[in-house]
Amino acid sequence: MKKKEQILAIAIRLFNDKGYANVSLREIAKESGTTIGNLTYHFPQKEDLVLSLLDSLQIDFILDVPKDKHRAELLSHLLNSFLVAEKNEQEYPFYYKNIYDFTMCSETLAKRNKAFAKELYDYYIQILTTLREDKVLERAEDSDIINLSYIIVLTTSTWLQGNAPYNNELLPKLRLSETLSGMIRPYIRAEYREEFEKLLLEKRIVPES
Repeated sequence: MKKKEQILAIAIRLFNDKGYANVSLREIAKESGTTIGNLTYHFPQKEDLVLSLLDSLQIDFILDVPKDKHRAELLSHLLNSFLVAEKNEQEYPFYYKNIYDFTMCSETLAKRNKAFAKELYDYYIQILTTLREDKVLERAEDSDIINLSYIIVLTTSTWLQGNAPYNNELLPKLRLSETLSGMIRPYIRAEYREEFEKLLLEKRIVPES
């Protein structure tokens, strides 16, 4: 692992363990076995560590809808995107818990988040529209597709925030991927419902009964 990658990995671990605000560049340098000068050469400010993390998160999402995938295969692709979002939130909880604070404190991060949210929104619009055209979805008007895409983007960006239902011990701790899949389920045409449920089991989005 290159030194820059090592520094980022250690910074993420410290941010997850202690919280972003409670970790200094000096502590990251010490844990990384390097000097503060070498750390700031790669990451001049703490914000740059988060920006680098954002690059990794965005690479994980394949935002180009595959032209050669249709019907059940494209439905599988959609479910995979839910799993990627869930994996990212599990690996980088400090970021998702503090998205609002990051965007309030950094204009650069705010712009990046807005741009990425728009990319995600367009991505889901295209997937859901194609699934409707392929007769996988039914009763999905343009307004339904817009609303679903908007809610998916909203949900994935707020799932772990401190005041979110996920962190309310009085409410059930639902999985992100299962919740998002549940929003799609009512629109699946009868002839694809068995395939949809099979995919959910194969991807372990829902437990076997």
